[in-house]
Amino acid sequence: MSGRRVVAVVGGGAAGVLASVALLRRTDADVVLIESGELGGGVAYGASARPWQLLNSRAGAMSAYPDDPGHFVRWAGVEACDFMPRRAYGHYLREVLDWAALAHPGRFRWVRGRVSDVRTDPLVILDDGREVRADDVVLALGNPVSGQPPGLPSALGEDPSFVADPWRPGALDNLPHDRPVLLIGTGLTAVDVTLTLAATEPARTPGTSGAARTSATPPAGATAHAAGAANMNGTAQAGGTAQVSNAQVGSAADKSSAADQSSAVGGSSAAPAWGQKPARDPAAQSWEEVLCGEATVGDLDAGPGAFWDGPVWGGPDREQARGLNTTGASDRVIIAYSRRGMLPLGHVERPADLDFPDLTGKSTLREIIRAVRESASTATDWRAVVDGLRPQTDAVWGRLADRDRDAFLRHLARLWECHRHRMAPPVAARIAHLRETGRLIVRKGAPPEGLPKAAIVNCAGPGRLPGAATGLTATLLRKGLARVGPYGLGLDVDHDGRIHRNIWVLGPLRRGVRWETTAVPEIRSQARDLAEEIATTGLERAA
Repeated sequence: MSGRRVVAVVGGGAAGVLASVALLRRTDADVVLIESGELGGGVAYGASARPWQLLNSRAGAMSAYPDDPGHFVRWAGVEACDFMPRRAYGHYLREVLDWAALAHPGRFRWVRGRVSDVRTDPLVILDDGREVRADDVVLALGNPVSGQPPGLPSALGEDPSFVADPWRPGALDNLPHDRPVLLIGTGLTAVDVTLTLAATEPARTPGTSGAARTSATPPAGATAHAAGAANMNGTAQAGGTAQVSNAQVGSAADKSSAADQSSAVGGSSAAPAWGQKPARDPAAQSWEEVLCGEATVGDLDAGPGAFWDGPVWGGPDREQARGLNTTGASDRVIIAYSRRGMLPLGHVERPADLDFPDLTGKSTLREIIRAVRESASTATDWRAVVDGLRPQTDAVWGRLADRDRDAFLRHLARLWECHRHRMAPPVAARIAHLRETGRLIVRKGAPPEGLPKAAIVNCAGPGRLPGAATGLTATLLRKGLARVGPYGLGLDVDHDGRIHRNIWVLGPLRRGVRWETTAVPEIRSQARDLAEEIATTGLERAA
């Protein structure tokens, strides 16, 4: 590379790719992306993603470019409201990176390796002894590893069948079918694990506008696309434009008419016996009841469960069961346990217009909940209210007092996650069917000791720091270069996301200082802002 300023990006998942693209587009720095595995993949979008694992957000929210929100929709050839396979999104991220490297030749390099340490010089040290000297370092390290679920009996965590990391390649392979698999956690990780264990993929992939495109037009400014696909050293490969096949992107199939294969599902707070078909509970509380009911923030002081202790399961309507295929299904029974027994809710196929609660001047949790209830009481769909809150969430989190943050984390965070991070309609339909047929059972509490089982799978999601810190994060904490952030959710960063004047953090490890920092719309905006700040500080240092 030239004598230009160098920015090293550590981690090549979605956040690392988005950061690299933003740096190439918005600065004149050389970019070194350090990643030992597949670029743009990571846990969520890599080659190990199964065909039935769909994005939890609509295609219209997943563009890599804050200034071109429709780019992913055009690339995939689908409608903005569709849900694409995660593996397809990994292909998209790699092609976006190719475009950026082509448009800025000679400025991008991929170093295959694993980083073991970062110094404030800054110097990036790889575990094989190689060194990368840079002017700035961006840490795009993803979520902390899964933590030991709080309250889990030690005997279960020490059980030889305990699977601590369900994302480890092969972790779920070859489990016996004659005994149930126990899941610890009922969030989106548990949903992914359930679909994998059930080993049945949807018959159709969502999409409406015909097959996905084999090639797409790069965003404005990326004029070098026609010259050929860029390799990871920033030079063009022979052979012309990179092709992404329909199979690679999970070809968006034509929408079929609604299949009457799944009914709306309720949840029962009294879980059925093992193997028994769960009973439908038409009286199960919904988000609307929570928002518009009689519970108040004062009820939070009564202890866990006082504000919300009912089952959460909205499930899809009959017409949202499109694509459900139960032929050839595994007969394995899965029992999912969590403190509240709450599953994520589902998206509707066509979203309502956003409803933005008026939070002007609202600084307490009580005031915010009251404002949200008022919006929900007149909204067409509660999802419009939840999604309308999203642009305001970080500002709300930032002005809450510590006492209100504590109350939210203890009593409302799980409820919020169930409604904020939802399942794609075909996934919700599949989960509903598994529950109705007794193959997925959701219970409150921990598994009883002595229950016959094929495995116990930890689906509790990211753990809290410092206990869940591994690799580079653990090293930075141990040497004092990084500090644990609020509530152990991430690292302690400044307003711009820095842990040091030239070491930046992007994505999930900002959580705690921010609340919304794990999804693509927030990460791409962070990447843009980070690149612009690096460009500005580079000019200041040069002066």
